[in-house]
Amino acid sequence: MSNPNNNKNFNEEALRINRALKKENDALKVKIAELKLLEHDRHNSDEEELRKESAELRDYTTLRSEYE
Repeated sequence: MSNPNNNKNFNEEALRINRALKKENDALKVKIAELKLLEHDRHNSDEEELRKESAELRDYTTLRSEYE
């Protein structure tokens, strides 16, 4: 992405938007893991693995938000 108007705050704004999108993406990954878990419950798959994946994504999202 270029800075078409030579805006001094362009990089800061781009970083703010990028962080917001990453947080949204991380939240969606957690939601997907939770939905997989629900689907798994209906089909008797490996529940423990899906729970672990969901917990890891939540931990990752929490840890990452503390550093931003």
